[in-house]
Amino acid sequence: MISESRVFNLKADKIQQPKERRVFELARLTGVAMSTQPDNYLIFRVKGEIDMMVQVSQKTEVVQALRARMQKGYGRELAVEFSDELDFYAAKGKQLKVKFAFDRSMKDSEWSKVDRHTMLVKVGIV
Repeated sequence: MISESRVFNLKADKIQQPKERRVFELARLTGVAMSTQPDNYLIFRVKGEIDMMVQVSQKTEVVQALRARMQKGYGRELAVEFSDELDFYAAKGKQLKVKFAFDRSMKDSEWSKVDRHTMLVKVGIV
């Protein structure tokens, strides 16, 4: 969820009782990263903090809204990185790699761990 000044990562298993997982100030957002595939994953780059990877149903629209909010509220462009191999900075200073691969046999996307430092997201026909 995006407000005027913050980004909230909520867990909403129960609609009436959403739980806040993480919040950061929008001013600290330095960029977003996403694959060129039709998946639903976004990586938020947050200054001085670990990255946040989220799954959203409309990633392009979320990025457009964030870019507009950054320009209007902070007078700066939001960097957007496109790649099918993205670095992800996780807890405890770990640098992970997220790889995206198209798989025609699938109808959705799924992820799996390749090794301790690599995550593979297989993306099907959406």
